[in-house]
Amino acid sequence: MSKHAIHRAASVAVLLLLAGCKEPNQTPAPAVDAAAATLRDAPVELDAQARSVGLKPDALCNLERGDGKLLDSSTPFKPAVLNGVVFAGWIADGVTRTVPASPLLVFKQTGGERVWQYPLTLDVKRDDVAHDTGAQSLANVGFSANVNLTVLPPGTYRVLLVHEREGVRYACDNGRNVLVGG
Repeated sequence: MSKHAIHRAASVAVLLLLAGCKEPNQTPAPAVDAAAATLRDAPVELDAQARSVGLKPDALCNLERGDGKLLDSSTPFKPAVLNGVVFAGWIADGVTRTVPASPLLVFKQTGGERVWQYPLTLDVKRDDVAHDTGAQSLANVGFSANVNLTVLPPGTYRVLLVHEREGVRYACDNGRNVLVGG
C-alpha cells in the first residue's frame, strides 16, 4: 500500500467515532471573504479499507461557520450553493497543545458508510483561541476553507475535524452537520 493510501486510510475511521469538542467560542471568528478565498479541489472519497481505520478522540476544535453563518449542533447547515462553501473554524492538538499536522475536514454520510476528506491549511490567526486555552502556541490554528461539495450525493453529513500525531489519527466532533441538496 502506498504512503498516500496509508495516510488516507488512517484518516477516517470516523465511522466508528464521534468525540465531543469545545462548543463555539464567544468571540466571533475572523471575517471570511468568500469571494477572495481560493477554490481548491473537492473532498476525496475514502475507500472501504481507509474507512475501517479507527480514530481516537481529541477535543480542541471548533467548526464555527459555514458561509459566514454561525453553525450549531441543533440544525444542519444548508449551503446556498455547493461549488464554493466556505467553512471556518480552528483545530489544535488537544494533548500537545500545538498546531496539528495534516489537519482535515471530514464529511461522514449520515445513515451510510461513505466518507470524504478535505485537507485544511491552518493560516488564520486566532488570538482568541490562544487566550481561551492559555497556550500562545495556538495563535495560528484557524482556517477558512473554500470547499466544492458538488461531489457529495444529496444527504446529511457529519463534519469532523481530524489531525495526526505520531502516526495516529484523532477526530474532533462538535456536532456540526451539513445538508447537501434536498
